[in-house]
Amino acid sequence: MIKNKAIVIGAIIALAILGYVLIYVTVNIKADEQDFKAFEVVTGLFTLLLTLGAVLYAYRAFQQQKKQNECNEKQLEISRYELQYSRALDLIYKQMEIVSKKISGFQGSLNRLDNYKDISDLPLFINDLKPTISNFSSMSYIVEQFLSRTTLHPNDKSYLYLLFSENLPPDFIVIPHRYARHIDTLGDTIEEVKKNALLLYIEKEKKKIINSNPECEHNSDKWFEVTIANRDENTIKDYLENIQILANISYGALDARKRLLNPQHKSKIFSFLKNDDSEGSVTQTVSLDN
Repeated sequence: MIKNKAIVIGAIIALAILGYVLIYVTVNIKADEQDFKAFEVVTGLFTLLLTLGAVLYAYRAFQQQKKQNECNEKQLEISRYELQYSRALDLIYKQMEIVSKKISGFQGSLNRLDNYKDISDLPLFINDLKPTISNFSSMSYIVEQFLSRTTLHPNDKSYLYLLFSENLPPDFIVIPHRYARHIDTLGDTIEEVKKNALLLYIEKEKKKIINSNPECEHNSDKWFEVTIANRDENTIKDYLENIQILANISYGALDARKRLLNPQHKSKIFSFLKNDDSEGSVTQTVSLDN
């Protein structure tokens, strides 16, 4: 770089001297014909040309320096981005290690959920679904919040979250997906979901009653409904509340990637606000009648 600049400067000086000589000779010939001082004229012209050349050279040097500064700034920005991406990647791997250790705390529930396959299994496994889905939600939230606070491109945020979720134990990550699908099957509104979830609960308890009391097999569906609702009123209330809570946190956690791609994305949420202030029993709040 320095050698090239020296050559350029030397060439400019040589051309300047050569130009001065040529102009002086030309003007000197005219001076003899028109009686004026060649030295003063040549010096003035040469000074003008030299000034113009200096201005052009300075402008070109300024443009080159500006271009170099922009290039350096762009390279610095790339380096900062790569550093931020590297730090985010490190956090993802560390979080996966933490998850592996944390799962041991509810491994029993996770093992029992191997048998959670069909929607009819919901009432039987609701207590095991609670720690599994709740922990998935909290783990997902930590990663999402960290990535959302970075200046990484949304596609990179999405990829890093995908890297995290895809490396979770298969028997763990499948549970919130399966639960969300079952809730979608139960209904589009929380009233439909709770009504159909209650039907599942009553059907499960009905089988238990018949197994222990075969003589009740021919009792009416209304009899079973009233008997089970009165016997398990508090249990049913907690069951339906957990159905709604787990649905909301499942939807929220499973939409993490969508929010990283689009912060304006809104997840499906079942509101806990009641349509009226009336209080009633479970069978009044969630009626099984059509």
